[in-house]
Amino acid sequence: MYMHLRNTVLSTCAVSALICAAPVQAKSQSFDIPAQAASSGVREFARQANVQVLAPQALLTGKRVKAVRGTMSVQQALTQMLSETGLGWTTLSSGAIVINVRRAAVRAPAPVAVAASQDVPAPANGVAADESQVVEETTIIVTGSRVARNGFQAPTPLTVLGADELQNMGVPNVAEGLNKLPALRATLTPSSSTSNSSYAGGNYLDLRGLGANRTLLLVDGRRFVSSIVEGPTDVNVIPQALIGSAEIVTGGASAAYGSDAVAGVVNLKLDHALRGFKATLQGGITDHADNRNFLGSIAFGTSFADGRGKLLLGGEAAQNSGVLSLLDRDWGRLERGIIANPAYTATNSEPRNLLVNNARRSNTSYGGVITSGPLAGIQFAPDGTAIPFRNGGLRTARTMQGGDGAFPNASSIIATPSNRQNAYARISYEVSPALALYAEGSWAESRATTVSTTREDTAIAVRIDNPFLPQSVRTAMTNANIAGFTMGRYNLDYGTGTYYLRNRTIRGLIGAGGEIGGGWKWDAYYIRGDTNNRRTGENVRNTANYNLAVDATTDVLTGAAVCRNVAARAAGCVPINLFGHGAPSQQALDYVTGDTSIRVGHFTQDSAALTIQGEPLHTWAGPVSLAFGAEYRRDAASVAVDALTAAGTYATGATVPWNGSVNVKEAFAELVVPLARDSSWAHAIDLNVAGRLTDYSTSGTVSTWKVGATWDITSQVRLRATLSRDIRAPSLAELFQGARQSRSDVFDPVVNQTYLTLISTQGDARLRPEKAQTFTAGLVLNDLPFRGLRASVDVYDIRMDDAIAAITFTSIVDRCYRDQPNLCALISRGANGLISQVQTSPQNLQSIQVRGVDFELGYTGDLGPGKIALRGIATYADRIRYDDGLVVTPLEGSILNPFDIGLNGQPRWRGIASATYTLDAATFYLGSNLIGAANINNTYTSKDLDKLRVAPIAYVDASFSYEVVRSETRSAELFVAVQNALDTAPPATGDDRGTSPTVYDVIGRVYTAGVRLKF
Repeated sequence: MYMHLRNTVLSTCAVSALICAAPVQAKSQSFDIPAQAASSGVREFARQANVQVLAPQALLTGKRVKAVRGTMSVQQALTQMLSETGLGWTTLSSGAIVINVRRAAVRAPAPVAVAASQDVPAPANGVAADESQVVEETTIIVTGSRVARNGFQAPTPLTVLGADELQNMGVPNVAEGLNKLPALRATLTPSSSTSNSSYAGGNYLDLRGLGANRTLLLVDGRRFVSSIVEGPTDVNVIPQALIGSAEIVTGGASAAYGSDAVAGVVNLKLDHALRGFKATLQGGITDHADNRNFLGSIAFGTSFADGRGKLLLGGEAAQNSGVLSLLDRDWGRLERGIIANPAYTATNSEPRNLLVNNARRSNTSYGGVITSGPLAGIQFAPDGTAIPFRNGGLRTARTMQGGDGAFPNASSIIATPSNRQNAYARISYEVSPALALYAEGSWAESRATTVSTTREDTAIAVRIDNPFLPQSVRTAMTNANIAGFTMGRYNLDYGTGTYYLRNRTIRGLIGAGGEIGGGWKWDAYYIRGDTNNRRTGENVRNTANYNLAVDATTDVLTGAAVCRNVAARAAGCVPINLFGHGAPSQQALDYVTGDTSIRVGHFTQDSAALTIQGEPLHTWAGPVSLAFGAEYRRDAASVAVDALTAAGTYATGATVPWNGSVNVKEAFAELVVPLARDSSWAHAIDLNVAGRLTDYSTSGTVSTWKVGATWDITSQVRLRATLSRDIRAPSLAELFQGARQSRSDVFDPVVNQTYLTLISTQGDARLRPEKAQTFTAGLVLNDLPFRGLRASVDVYDIRMDDAIAAITFTSIVDRCYRDQPNLCALISRGANGLISQVQTSPQNLQSIQVRGVDFELGYTGDLGPGKIALRGIATYADRIRYDDGLVVTPLEGSILNPFDIGLNGQPRWRGIASATYTLDAATFYLGSNLIGAANINNTYTSKDLDKLRVAPIAYVDASFSYEVVRSETRSAELFVAVQNALDTAPPATGDDRGTSPTVYDVIGRVYTAGVRLKF
């Protein structure tokens, strides 16, 4: 809501260059505009007609326009709407429309300075005129969605993808299209978070690589309820057919929207002008017959009660089969990874590690390998027989290249299978100009299946009396006079936990607004959001049962294999055979992995807001616009788990119950002041100031603010700049997550001893909001050096203090007694003077800086018998660094991914380029996603790794669509698309699954075909 009001305020007080104005078309289209105040009616006309409209506020004040309904041309609709106002209109050669007085001459309304005393002839309605003939003292701009979509008139850098551009990309969902933009990093997607049981299957947007928790997702300018208790919102909560455009604000926006907008805002704007049905049905598949995806999305819009009421509905169903094995790709079968270099010494020229194909373990195999004593080097075949273990090259104690060892990513998947459904409804009714009522409801549910990391045991203790041990090995042990040995085993045949995730979100909104009088308006709403996350784990190893089952012996009475522990045997313990891949019996697996772990998270959000906007006064350059209001929000979360999970019984997925809530009270104001109009040194100057005061029940009061300005030197050259203070409040999980306890060795520098102590990991309610200062400055050129060309360049600099992060327990103890005494509060000592507990909760300890330059270039014009649209967007990352109080880590120009949700590296250069050609009913699209060269890790030298850098990569996408049915009231369009048309494989980086799926495409070539309908 607030973004909509903010844009309205800005639009009613700024004059800027005419760019991307869609020409007024003579063809007919559908209109549904109720009778209403002239100012709001002209805005609605602009949205439905997709044209730019300029009108002096003084001409519209106090007037009402007639209702316009039916199919007609833009000219006919506007003439009918203005027929009883005494107003006329003129079309500029650029395609924009200017509202004027319907008479031979019009005196410009005061207090505009330049032409206030001049009589300017007004051409007759509908006659195109040159801009030089038109009144230039218009004081408001009402912009249709296509006109504003490139964001060149915004004081804060703005990138917009319209529905048509997303469709041309041929992507299966909005998130994949947005993640192609260079300002976004695909940190949490179905192909980059496959083993994360909280985020798997979802699409969470990450601007600037600062982390999804620092990017705020809005729907129609309003905050949306979180999709998981950890905080972020899945972008797939809204039916795709309802989305008219996606706006990306790449700068701090906390003063406008509150917490989490440190990196920026992604606003999904719905198509409220929709009349009739709109539907998409599409399916896709890869060259490998996997990643089978399906999408069905439908939307409907209509009006009722003589246009005073409006109804908007939407629904969607989608599914994706995923890619279930890394070995399903040629590059995955290369088994890429990092191994230790046996030739390395500190004094020679050899690197410590090597990035190789056929990276294997030297101390584990799929059926088990003996790693100690005189029998070391014997492994167990699938039938349990003892055979020699074949060593590979470059062997060290842990790794080697080739041989019979286990490939550590053998059970990894490439993309998480998922299915989702959602629905949305909105109804509004204008009781009078002073009162309009509206309500919204939405429901979204997603399901995904993911796997945990396979259990790899490097020191399984085997005794000579183990009944599953082959006799040949037992005889060899007797001959060697040994009672046991250790074995390494990569448990590909069991123990890889499977997690079934279900996220369900329900959101309801009621609101009202209207005109107060004197040009003032009000809007108020209440939102209730409810999210339920359920995670069910199967085949997860029960650590206690495993330890009992692996220690097997022979029952002296029956001769059967039994567990050695008598009490466990009486309680149902079943011994497990680990000698050979596939050796464990089903009974043993049921005992070791038969329990089901359950985690249920619940998140609720209650929020309410009141906003008032108007124009309290005029300056020499035009009206001053003001918006102010208050908001209240309560976020609450709880997590419940089964008893075994709470006790830490399972090898993965340890969670304990917790709950907590935060109350937030806010007051805000935003002011737009015109400082100059039509002077010799400035076509227009506007100052934008905003502030917000926020009180958190956990951490107290914090303020955010923004100061921005735009300077139109001419109608073709604009300068813009903003300086803001932004915040991110800690998530409920960071504040209240329950303690998980374990025991580990720690070195205590006070007594100079290493001993076992308790490690507690939990949230910290004392956390403070992160604070950032953001600066942006840019230049915008329109129609220079020739008409139709648009360009912008913006620098950005984000500096954040008190960034929240957790450090390891060993670092806490070390730094406490070395150079960071504030960390000593996390250490407890017992009566004996030794450390009794170390708490590894998140802390406000990082400083972050992200700095770079954004570029955008666009051209629209005629080419032969059709029209062509060219667009290029690029980002240069100059600095990405975090300082944890001891070490400064540079991430710019690297692909290092140290955090699942937090600051990550990116190549210096990233970009996207596209060309769209439209010829009658056919549209051709060609796009390329460009990723520059990058270091694997900026801190690496030739002594750390033999490969330090990754070459640049370009992915090519293409699509074609054709309208087989095209009329004034209906259309049917067939389309085909291919993503990664050249099937470019990801490079070897040694990171997750041997590459970096947050940066590079791991799916490969994807074909998509479908139909789009409007009727």
